[in-house]
Amino acid sequence: MRIKELKIALKFGDNDFRDLFTEIFATMYDTWGRTSWSNDGNEGGLFTEDKSKIAWLIRSLIPAYYAMQDNMDDKLNIEYISDSKFINAVDYAVSLVSEDRIMVGSEVDDLISTTTWANSEIVIINSASEDYERIIYTL
Repeated sequence: MRIKELKIALKFGDNDFRDLFTEIFATMYDTWGRTSWSNDGNEGGLFTEDKSKIAWLIRSLIPAYYAMQDNMDDKLNIEYISDSKFINAVDYAVSLVSEDRIMVGSEVDDLISTTTWANSEIVIINSASEDYERIIYTL
């Protein structure tokens, strides 16, 4: 069964990674319509309120998205992704994603209603928003 509204927030706590997580959430939103069900009839697919699945998905995307974002001067090659600077940055970004930092469903509604600013350290998908600028954004 398809999830009617996708509401996920991540309190990642380091605004240096705002663009990384915003891009990952944009991809999650874009693919939500195609992957919010599974072939075996189980409800939800990856987009459920199961925070372990959401955390797994986000952590899985970090290395590729970090490499793409940091590839401003065409340095993406095996030496680059083997370099300790890249590995340490990816490991740190992965460490920012845990189940206790993820909110889903009504938890996102509560967060939105109680938080007006968080130094761009929270990223949100709210597919129920009627304001296009408030479907994927940071607080």
